[in-house]
Amino acid sequence: MILIRLKHFFLQIKLEAIDQYISKIPSYKKVTNEEFDSLFDSNGVMIDQELFKKRLFHSGCDEQILSKVIPFAVGVYPLNSTCEEREKINVRIKYEYKRLTDQVSTISKKQIKRHRKLRESLRVINQDADRTDRLQNAFKDSKKPGLFMLTSLLKCYCMYNQQIGYLQGMNDM
Repeated sequence: MILIRLKHFFLQIKLEAIDQYISKIPSYKKVTNEEFDSLFDSNGVMIDQELFKKRLFHSGCDEQILSKVIPFAVGVYPLNSTCEEREKINVRIKYEYKRLTDQVSTISKKQIKRHRKLRESLRVINQDADRTDRLQNAFKDSKKPGLFMLTSLLKCYCMYNQQIGYLQGMNDM
């Protein structure tokens, strides 16, 4: 009986410590579509980078601006970059992507046969892509463009990072 009370006492102390920790976490306003453009100065540099990171981490952002926010969130765009610098990054990334898609499209059957890791990656990509979220409109039919784009992207990643290649489940990410 004493042991049970002692366990309950320690559990209560832990729960109080957790509650106290949570109560100290500041709350932040979600990054909204309406205000997104006002977060930047006239050169396109984010005005308060630390606040942006905290708001995004703690509260997220509106779904409509995900395509604008994600490059900042994952480090494609430095938070202190200008519009001009981001445009240069976009041009470079498009060039690299085009180069990778060209490489993928020119892989011969002979090369695939000789390269075991690539052969395995391409086989698993085709299987996984076919099983990708069939409830989504883009993936319902094997002739839909979403499935083609996904397969192409995954194959490009195999060329980009040959050490890793493709790992099962990347299609869901």
